[in-house]
Amino acid sequence: TIDGGELHENLYNLSEKDKSYDYTIHKMPFPAREVSGTISVKEDNGGSIVSWEARVYPLDEKQEKELEPMFQGIYEASLETLRQQFESA
Repeated sequence: TIDGGELHENLYNLSEKDKSYDYTIHKMPFPAREVSGTISVKEDNGGSIVSWEARVYPLDEKQEKELEPMFQGIYEASLETLRQQFESA
């Protein structure tokens, strides 16, 4: 990560045909035991739509409400960076 924390991610179900893959993160600098998700890309009128679905499994269920906005912000910022990179290309 940018701040030096470790992140261990496994990628699987990579599909060039469906333009998607699944992943799990099992070591991260956040109070979660695992994050699992799917990223996919679909064509849309000469452009693309990127979908990112994820589930965060907190270490303590009481932390779920505080983790949700943190991960939502991470995903939104990542997708915005991706959009900017492709629009400037």
